[in-house]
Amino acid sequence: MIRINLKFLGTLLLLALSLLDVKAKEWRGIVPLKTTKTAVERLLGKPNQLGRYDIGNERASILYSDGPCESTHQVLPKANCECLVAKATVLKIFVTLDSPVKVSKLGIDKNKYQRTAIYAYRPTATYSDFTEGVVYTIRESDDSITNIDYLPSAKDCEAVIKTQTPATPSNAWQGIVPLRSIRANVEQLLGPATSSHGDVYVYGTAENRVDISYTADPCKPGNTNPRGTSADIVLKVTVSPRKILLIQNLGLDKAKYKRIQDIHPENWVHYINSAEGITVDAVVNNDCEEVISIVYQPTPRDRELRCGRSQKIEAKKVLKLRRMRYAYERASQVPHTLKNLIRNTVKSVMS
Repeated sequence: MIRINLKFLGTLLLLALSLLDVKAKEWRGIVPLKTTKTAVERLLGKPNQLGRYDIGNERASILYSDGPCESTHQVLPKANCECLVAKATVLKIFVTLDSPVKVSKLGIDKNKYQRTAIYAYRPTATYSDFTEGVVYTIRESDDSITNIDYLPSAKDCEAVIKTQTPATPSNAWQGIVPLRSIRANVEQLLGPATSSHGDVYVYGTAENRVDISYTADPCKPGNTNPRGTSADIVLKVTVSPRKILLIQNLGLDKAKYKRIQDIHPENWVHYINSAEGITVDAVVNNDCEEVISIVYQPTPRDRELRCGRSQKIEAKKVLKLRRMRYAYERASQVPHTLKNLIRNTVKSVMS
């Protein structure tokens, strides 16, 4: 009798452990955004020929990261934790239950989850908790769970984003940053300009046309240089895609970009991120917003990168001196007394 009870208790214990494995946001000790492929294979071995693990009642497939996401406009999208983890890190786990498990056995309160009907497989719905990082697929005809997806929890995702320092400034394009990059940086990346018009130089890539404007002489009084910065520093970068690029594909962070629609023409819209110096111009075609250009400009903070106070004072002094010298040259044929007056004024400015 004792042996029978022990066997019965052992069976209950195994059942309880299996239920805990299913219910927890981690699957068999594997946690999205934390566990690596090496750790998975140390724990479970290599996957089978179908690329999955068949363990008891479960058939599991694991999605790994291919490494940090890369994009021509990588600074534009909203931060995505799945794009920030190292290569071969677990992103998601998809588990199919060969024999569906009753919801009641797992003690799941469906009222705490977001229900989404799957009309193609009625009566089936998903019950999601993205804070915890789990999605249950439930066959509602008999209230049974058929699939469980394990996703990054909101807490783990936030932790990854916080620990990642941006590799480049927010208003950088391919490493080119207004008021921080110089012409040599641009030409090292893109080669010499193919043409120019005014102070704008045109560069070309297979994917984009790139228009860049530069500053003129350093702190030169009376110049068109609006920043008083050194010569050949990038002022503005305008990137125009050669192929169709939709606003929705940029994944803009709506909290950062303000959408403004033109009155005329009314099919023009602009997404403006003043804090990060980025403007996205688009045209509306058949309810799709097609990107015309992406403009990278100095951030409000970077606009302070200009001549210092002492340089400004010196620049004003030089300007005044040049004006006086010009007046002196123009006065070469005026009476001697007036010429002396101008000469003395110039000397006082120079002293």
